[in-house]
Amino acid sequence: MPPRKASTGSRATPKAIVALRSDPRVREIDDEREFGTGWWAYLRPGYSDDAGAHVVVASDPTELAERMEYVQRCRCRQCVPTKRSPPRSR
Repeated sequence: MPPRKASTGSRATPKAIVALRSDPRVREIDDEREFGTGWWAYLRPGYSDDAGAHVVVASDPTELAERMEYVQRCRCRQCVPTKRSPPRSR
């Protein structure tokens, strides 16, 4: 009898996550299911969701991909640093 192939089970990377890892708006993706908080996509500087958050959180990979629809360019102080005035001479 041939040996059974090991099941990948929950260790397989979902297709939606593979696609999001190549999205230029995404800096990092974390699987936080063991903490009960689902999947987190941390956005690169210059992007936020429609509420101004720099992270997208969802309970599953498909939902995370759907929520990326609301990611847009961000012009907050964190993303676009303000120019400092040159020091005044006395």
